Amino acid sequence: MVLPIVSEDPQAPPLWSSLAACREAALADIVFLVDSSTSIGPQNFQKVKNFLHSVILGLDISSDQVRVGLAQYNDNIYPAFQLNQYPLKGVVLEQIRNLPYRTGGTN
Repeated sequence: MVLPIVSEDPQAPPLWSSLAACREAALADIVFLVDSSTSIGPQNFQKVKNFLHSVILGLDISSDQVRVGLAQYNDNIYPAFQLNQYPLKGVVLEQIRNLPYRTGGTN
């Protein structure tokens, strides 16, 4: 059973319709920007990593379909990997699993 996520905007389409469109997309470049500041905390950072893992599982990662990049930020920016760096889903998942919680300021 899929339930739509309610938006405060009554004109906005349900989120599940957007998710269905993503599953049908053949080509995409997706860059994740992950907050790694101290205010997030290690438990919430792990929740973010779990979310990223679940999103990546649903994508067709390859150099000619869906490419994924990731950067972390706090008071600095830390590029983790670029769009064309890892064309295999398993390698992207490994990079996310090993993503360090860097801590730092929230600017």
